[in-house]
Amino acid sequence: MHPHWYSTSPDLQRRLISLFILSLAPKSPITTLSPTPSSPQIIFNTELEYTRSPHDIAAVLRWALRHVRLEGDSFGGPNTNPWQWYTAFYETEREKHHPPSAFSEILVPQLPPAHLQLLVSTLELVSSLAAHSERNGISGSKLTKFIGLWLLAAQRTEDGDDWASFYARWERAGRILEHIFLAQIRDEMTRKKMPLRLSELVASYPYTRASTIEEGLLPRPRLSSRRYDALHVRVETQLPDFTTPRPKQHPLRIIADAIKAEVISQSGQYQDIWDAIKR
Repeated sequence: MHPHWYSTSPDLQRRLISLFILSLAPKSPITTLSPTPSSPQIIFNTELEYTRSPHDIAAVLRWALRHVRLEGDSFGGPNTNPWQWYTAFYETEREKHHPPSAFSEILVPQLPPAHLQLLVSTLELVSSLAAHSERNGISGSKLTKFIGLWLLAAQRTEDGDDWASFYARWERAGRILEHIFLAQIRDEMTRKKMPLRLSELVASYPYTRASTIEEGLLPRPRLSSRRYDALHVRVETQLPDFTTPRPKQHPLRIIADAIKAEVISQSGQYQDIWDAIKR
């Protein structure tokens, strides 16, 4: 990864976020004068010119989602099952044979206003990047998988987590956000013309001809992120405990153990010397 990308430096990410927050401050009364070079808006826009790729935006977005605090214990409202809102959306959409406006008619009424605003704002950013995926190299599927867990799960880790269980939860959250992203594209297409790169993503929705269909999740789209076989190697290392002082042997014990030691040498050249020392 390029060492000057924002995605490689937490300090640069925080700087960009701070400049963005400052740029949201109330603006001064409108005048005929041009903005000064030191105005927060100009500084933020200038900083944006140095972003290297969509990975910078994705890294900053993930940082923000990691630190956001949702109303309630989980996304979608105070439910005992954190995915109840999605299960209801998935089942209702399927029962109604996947209407184009499922996002606005089925999902939107279930979400609290603050959660809906966060979701829509995030999906708008994903759509903006996915519409130019040929140039920037990042698809909507890839980005939704990247941020799904951070957006839709209030509790990202659980007690007793291992790599396999965390990855399964990460992938499920990503596929749920991918489904919602595709549903929103279809909903937008009922009101306006969408970019070609977005409309072709939902051409075969709901992808019933997929090779594998998993219960409770939308089948994997043809243009979804690819899956590859991988080897999981786990290396465990026990770190030394520096808080506990190492036991020290008494000097007499060291001498006693040394005297009991035997010289192992085929030539026996040191045997006489060692016998003399022991006497």
